[in-house]
Amino acid sequence: MDLAPVTVVLSEGPAWTLTLLDLGLACCAVEFMAAALTEGAFAALGARLAPELAQADVLVVSGTLTDRIAPAVRRLYDGLAEPRRVISFGACANSGGPYWDSYSVTKGVDQLVPEVQVEALLGAPTTTSYAVLAVEVERDRWAHAATAVRDELGLSFFDLLTAVDRAAAGFEVVLRLWSPTDRQALLLRTCCQREDPRVPSLTGVFGGAAWHERATAELFGIGFDGHPDLAPLLLAAGFEGHPLRKDFPLAARAVKPWPGAKEPGESDADLATGRRRRLTAPGIPDWPAS
Repeated sequence: MDLAPVTVVLSEGPAWTLTLLDLGLACCAVEFMAAALTEGAFAALGARLAPELAQADVLVVSGTLTDRIAPAVRRLYDGLAEPRRVISFGACANSGGPYWDSYSVTKGVDQLVPEVQVEALLGAPTTTSYAVLAVEVERDRWAHAATAVRDELGLSFFDLLTAVDRAAAGFEVVLRLWSPTDRQALLLRTCCQREDPRVPSLTGVFGGAAWHERATAELFGIGFDGHPDLAPLLLAAGFEGHPLRKDFPLAARAVKPWPGAKEPGESDADLATGRRRRLTAPGIPDWPAS
């Protein structure tokens, strides 16, 4: 590895300042403090210690991280200004060190930032949905991505597979996985167009996917390539159409009004006018003029 660029940056230390906040958890913290308190050592590199989190450019985690204190460390990480930077100092912070097999030791500080692991593994940016980490992958990488997060990130519990009708944007297939070890969830998503509603089956990755894919195929009309048998699961024999598609005709709405106090999307101001807005269900002709 060529470290010349790093050497040049460090040699120009006085031209800039890197502010470090050390989170000392065990004996590696003593080494960090010894270096920090050596006169001129940090200053020569353009670094200094941060008096508080708000002024820190980098959080240094030195020492053994335990599951008990991990949530507090995550809160410190969340409190860093963007872009967040962390240095894991020492074997214990990196992977648990000699205590890696202890029931109470976190196997590396990277376990606290699963978004970093997911993005590095799948090469896709992450978001959050109702406080759950989410990532979208291309359709042709669907099965590969599910296998990767199962094997590499321990997301081995298959929780749910379903779909969302995004109207003109097509269909979004959603998989929710859970890590029994880290107690973390992930939403894995992929999309397909209405003209080609199909994705690869995950039955070769998770056996339980078979039931979920059958229900999703039946309710949304999405095909799952490689599924052994997409036989109907929930609807009555002879049922026509896919009732969770937004363009599926809701016949009941054509013969009687919405039973709620308000129509979907209706406001208090609409009610004050004394005239209900009678919304037409998808696939149903316009209401006759009154």
